[in-house]
Amino acid sequence: MMKRFLILLALAAGMGAVGAQSALATTARSQQTRQNREPEFVRHMYGPWVDSVYNSLTLKERIAQMIFVELRPAVPSTVTKALREARELKVGGAVLFRSNLPEAAGLINSLQGESQTPMLVAIDGEWGLGMRLTDVEAFPYQMALGAMRDTELLYEMGEEVARQARRAGIHINLAPTVDVNNNAANPVIGYRSFGEDPARVAESGLAYIRGMEAGGIVCTAKHFPGHGDTAVDSHADLPLIAHDRERLERVELAPFRELVRNGATGVMTAHLNVPALTGSNLPTSLSRPIITGLLREQWGYNGLVVTDALDMQGIAKFHSPGEAARLAALAGNDVLELVRDPRAAIDAIYAAVQSGEIAAEQIEQSVRRILAVKYYVGLDKLKPVEARNIVREINSPEARLLARRMVAGSLVALQNNDGVLPLETQKYERIAVVSLRTDNNRAFFDRFSKYFRADRFVHNYRGGLTRGDAILDTLAARGYDLIVVEADNFTSRPASAAGQPGFGVTAELQKFVGRLTSENANVVVALFGMPYVMDHLPAVKDARAVLFSQTSNDTARDLAAQALCGAIDVDGTLPVTTRPYPIGTGVRIEGGIRLAFGIGEEVGIDSERLERAVDSIVYASIRNGAYPGCQLLIARDGKVIFDRSYGNHTYTGEDPVTPESVYDIASNTKICAALPIYMTLYDRGMVDLDVPISAYLPGLGFERSNKRDVTLRSQLSHIAGFQPTHPFWEEAAEKGLISARPSRRHTVRIDRDMWASEKVYEMVYRRIRDLPLTEENKMVYSCLGFVLAPHIIENITGENFWDYLDRNIYDPLGITLTGFNPLTRMGLAEEQVVPSEFDAPWRGRLVHGFVHDEASGVLGGYSSNAGLFSNTMGIAEIFQMYMNKGEYGGRRFFSSETFDTFNTQYFTEHGNYRALGFEKAVPANRDRSIVDAWPAPSTSPEAFGHSGFTGTYAWGDPANGTIYIFLSNRVYPTRQNPAFDKMQSRVGIHELVYQMIEEKSL
Repeated sequence: MMKRFLILLALAAGMGAVGAQSALATTARSQQTRQNREPEFVRHMYGPWVDSVYNSLTLKERIAQMIFVELRPAVPSTVTKALREARELKVGGAVLFRSNLPEAAGLINSLQGESQTPMLVAIDGEWGLGMRLTDVEAFPYQMALGAMRDTELLYEMGEEVARQARRAGIHINLAPTVDVNNNAANPVIGYRSFGEDPARVAESGLAYIRGMEAGGIVCTAKHFPGHGDTAVDSHADLPLIAHDRERLERVELAPFRELVRNGATGVMTAHLNVPALTGSNLPTSLSRPIITGLLREQWGYNGLVVTDALDMQGIAKFHSPGEAARLAALAGNDVLELVRDPRAAIDAIYAAVQSGEIAAEQIEQSVRRILAVKYYVGLDKLKPVEARNIVREINSPEARLLARRMVAGSLVALQNNDGVLPLETQKYERIAVVSLRTDNNRAFFDRFSKYFRADRFVHNYRGGLTRGDAILDTLAARGYDLIVVEADNFTSRPASAAGQPGFGVTAELQKFVGRLTSENANVVVALFGMPYVMDHLPAVKDARAVLFSQTSNDTARDLAAQALCGAIDVDGTLPVTTRPYPIGTGVRIEGGIRLAFGIGEEVGIDSERLERAVDSIVYASIRNGAYPGCQLLIARDGKVIFDRSYGNHTYTGEDPVTPESVYDIASNTKICAALPIYMTLYDRGMVDLDVPISAYLPGLGFERSNKRDVTLRSQLSHIAGFQPTHPFWEEAAEKGLISARPSRRHTVRIDRDMWASEKVYEMVYRRIRDLPLTEENKMVYSCLGFVLAPHIIENITGENFWDYLDRNIYDPLGITLTGFNPLTRMGLAEEQVVPSEFDAPWRGRLVHGFVHDEASGVLGGYSSNAGLFSNTMGIAEIFQMYMNKGEYGGRRFFSSETFDTFNTQYFTEHGNYRALGFEKAVPANRDRSIVDAWPAPSTSPEAFGHSGFTGTYAWGDPANGTIYIFLSNRVYPTRQNPAFDKMQSRVGIHELVYQMIEEKSL
């Protein structure tokens, strides 16, 4: 925020009253110069190195320093030509076009090797090096960045672009664009502009420039005096800007004046016809009244002035290369960019100097500026560009994080009628996502599906009308109560002909969106592309909510889906005016109510190192037979930073593990099913932890048994004296309660070809009642109290355990892939369910889609000691609710005091380290090795979690905000698997996370 404050302070005098700026433009040169901040490089203009190089050059060689040539690797002849011109003419620099980092490094080294004087290398990097270099991740377009309320990230972007440029051997970024784009039909600026408000454009441009300058490179504010209000591309012709001087001062010139005042290192001049400034039809880039008169003399600018490319038709159509170069130099430009014929240009300028048309002193000033820039960027100590590791070092995780932050900060909620956003769980029974796109990209839908279950429809709006009508008819027939529209794949160009929709909008799309919003009451639109797309889709205004992103890539689609679901904030404002929405439109939407998805650097973890380490551990475990596959999720501070699936369901490799695969989580059922219900009941005063459980088990005789004094507190702490487990299935089989086929007597399905009588429940409950107690006050881990839990909960609530759990916990949480009996109750396909063990003693087959645990299995999974199936995301949402002490998704499930009650150890005097239901770290855990510790050695005393016999493990630690979930089927094909314990991958990865957090904090 301090950097933003300094930028605003620097702007305050100039941008406080834009209407008064025309008077400032005529201030005397001496007064203007005193007001300006001098560019840093200028102080080197008469330094020893500059003097030495300047004095070593002939007049023609000095003029050659003003010439920047084309370096376009896709056209090999330009490379050969540039190398020759560097060697023979001693040109001063080159402009690099589309390439990749290793190729560019080699070319730059070759170019520098041919030149007697080190050359400046420039690039068009308006949204970073990725604008020209194919293997560099680009930042958002400038118009997207103009949507951010805070320009702090623009400063950081400037620093990062400078870091990348210096690493790549690039010294000048021909950016930013500070044209005020107030013409939706502009074919060449558009998304390259920060917007249409001069003050906002100036503030954004200054932040970007300050960052680049802090990083040690030179930048050029372009396209002076302002290319925003034209419908002509200067690459193809000379655009006319017909506004009067007052309007130009107030709008077009205003950002440039502020950047000059604040010491911008460079300005790029545009090829425009602006009679109000030039007094003629001469292009502004060739106009001495503009460059020397206005910029140099009236504004007192002493920085670097660079022409736009002199091979553009706005110049080349009217002037020969030599004449264009002569006029550009005469006008006062320092750098002549992309001259078609450098030799002719040098000769023409030389002749003009010899004749006195161009003063020798003017050439000296220009050349000294160029040499001072070379000294400023370190070319006095030129080193070759090191190609080794260049791609990895430039595309750092920090750069990726910055790009994500900028995309998130540029999201704009254009409307949010009735506060529909963020979307609420349980409010919509049937949701459809309609993807209006020309490809089948799933980034938006896949992320949205992490939060809500939805059907997807894809409509190529450049295809036939019939498909669109069919989708609309289906939507109507199915009666969806929420339709989320994702509209993407637009173009950045206005209409090619009058009367046609622009920016890739089609008449088919207009009709489709019109019908969709008029025929459905609850429509939410996420729109990706140019803001002017909305000029051609007025029906978006009829939606309940509209979210807009100027950026259209997978990161933007991911973040937009998260924003709709309340995972992240939305805080941007519209940077230009559209027909449906004026400039500045932006509704703040507060997120943070659900787990977000990000990268490790957001929470202080090196994501690349984490990925490499986890991959190494998991793949080694799979190779050594510890398990055939697994799912792994790591979250910190409410952000999922690692969410991966590995391997296959079985060792045959037929079904790969995917994020939608569900595992039998075994004993984690205790804390993911029974415990959240007990907490809610306790919070509502419906259960007393210190009342004997017999009070909740009427009719079973517990009050007359050896367990008459057992309380929920003692049972949940595993100190009640329950046996660990019991082979109920053997007794059930002996009593004829199990059958190979269903019947009126056998109605409880317990496996594919196995059914039980409902009498099995009473048999199991009474057997638990009658089993002997273990040693008094000794902690003995037992499943039996949790076998009773569904019956206890049903007696308290009067509702079926499963239904109560769904209605009060899972549905409000928005969990979509967590539940019991996945093949029947959840309705999943068998290939989505990971099998567990081949159960030879009892079932005689591979257990697949039914609970592995025998005690739960004999009850048809109607238990809470085991039986729950889930993917990592479902467990993560439960755990995040625990981390929030009872709150998630905008809803409070129980009080923080209740969570603390259950996360407390009550029987430590008996050597019991467990809390109520939760496992806790064993005593002296930090001093133990990975093999002896449980869980990871660095786990804090506040942490809570559980493990499952099938190979599952879930822990949350409030001390450092982490959630760690590991799901595997280590019992496949048999529980006799020494490799699993030998590899210790569950605990090992858990400890790795702790160590990485600790290292980052040092």
